[in-house]
Amino acid sequence: MIARNKALLEWLKTATPHAIADTQTTAGYLRRIAYGQKMASAEMASGIERATSGLVTRKELRPNDWHLVWPELAERPPTIEQIVARPSPRAQSTEAAVNTSSSVSR
Repeated sequence: MIARNKALLEWLKTATPHAIADTQTTAGYLRRIAYGQKMASAEMASGIERATSGLVTRKELRPNDWHLVWPELAERPPTIEQIVARPSPRAQSTEAAVNTSSSVSR
């Protein structure tokens, strides 16, 4: 059985009929998903994520295969360009010390 999705249940309490329609299913089916009785399809999971403004995510709705359906959501190691572009922690602390000492001497 799939785990209960409390965020989806909370959203359903205040969701407008238009917001529910944006999920591409019915309120009844959304409740079944929220209580873990049904699994959202990939298309439906995307619609639910959009309709809830990210309150309920595709990863939560499809915990066993989201990384296969949406590989772009999987965390990837940083590229060499991203690593080089980041200032090192030592450089940041040195810069902060220089800024602090220069403001003190004024």
